[in-house]
Amino acid sequence: MDDFIYFSTPLSLVISDKIVELYESGLTLHQIAKETGYSKTTVRSYLLQNKISLKPSINSHAGQKIRENYKLSGVPPYGFLFYKNKLIVHPEQASTFVKIIELWKKDVPLREIARSLRFYKCTI
Repeated sequence: MDDFIYFSTPLSLVISDKIVELYESGLTLHQIAKETGYSKTTVRSYLLQNKISLKPSINSHAGQKIRENYKLSGVPPYGFLFYKNKLIVHPEQASTFVKIIELWKKDVPLREIARSLRFYKCTI
């Protein structure tokens, strides 16, 4: 018989180490949560328990500077365009966009809004 007692590493320590490793590799809380199957709150808790300082959230005041450095991409919503990394009103689509909003505020059904746009030969 062995004179030693072997203890396995508690699962929470293994998970905690993995979460810390992923966070330090540059993944966000959301990405870690998605990869591990734990909620963002649980991921955040594990990081704080391990005395890891969290990066500022993109949505926080501190994250505003980070957000300014990212280039906007994708397709802007109808009636808008990207200009110098800002979302601005599209000059050619503005009148149509205003008409859509006015009709929508009057509780006009979407089908009727589409029909009226075709009548005025507005293109979306």
